[in-house]
Amino acid sequence: MARDHLYHREFFEALREHPLGERGWVQHLKNIHDAADAADAAPSRFVRYLDRERRCHPSDVWSVTLTGTYRAGHHYKGIFNCKTPFDLHLYSLLLWELKPRTIIELGSFHGGSALWFADQLSLLHHGGVVHSFERFAELVSPRAEHPSLTFHRADLNDLTSLDASLFERLPHPWLVVDDAHANVCNVLRYLDGFAKEGDYYVIEDITSDFKSERYEEIGQTVDALNYLVDTSYTDNFGYNLTCAPNGWLRKMG
Repeated sequence: MARDHLYHREFFEALREHPLGERGWVQHLKNIHDAADAADAAPSRFVRYLDRERRCHPSDVWSVTLTGTYRAGHHYKGIFNCKTPFDLHLYSLLLWELKPRTIIELGSFHGGSALWFADQLSLLHHGGVVHSFERFAELVSPRAEHPSLTFHRADLNDLTSLDASLFERLPHPWLVVDDAHANVCNVLRYLDGFAKEGDYYVIEDITSDFKSERYEEIGQTVDALNYLVDTSYTDNFGYNLTCAPNGWLRKMG
């Protein structure tokens, strides 16, 4: 990673005017770089789903980010988008690293999330499309419009409502975001039939299933299909501090 720009003379001259002082900022930046280098060199970035601990830390953050405490709003361009600030940042990192040609969102709701993804792709200047699927398509806001965004009506409990020919022609790499919480394992198996090595599949909102048979079923399915958890995303802010704990999955082949 190129970091030479942090050592420019003008940069440090400006730091002398900062209350922390030049020396304090030098140490601060060194700590950041050391942590980044350690993360890059870690041998266990990709791990088995069922080898991960079933916990989030710190867990009390959700009382603020998901319940509306302190007026925590979840909107994008005036359209409801229920993604935490942590996850918006994590998705930004993944979009830059993966540079997906296709984003598949399961569960559109009002369309704010799909619109955010489409805008982010357009900023990367490499092209890409977003396809978002919703059983109750009438919920999608008419203001959720973008040239690269398409909404589809589909019932994930009925996989015949999905158009296989669409998935066959969508370019890779893919980022699949499951925010529908319906028929999770069967949908994963279905879409895996079109997946390629290096694609990402994010399963959101499974925290409440940590102690359930459903969690075990998801883990067994993920293992069988050869996905591994990418801990650089699950643990970026804390252990599983994301709305997709243990759910940032990379197709390994």
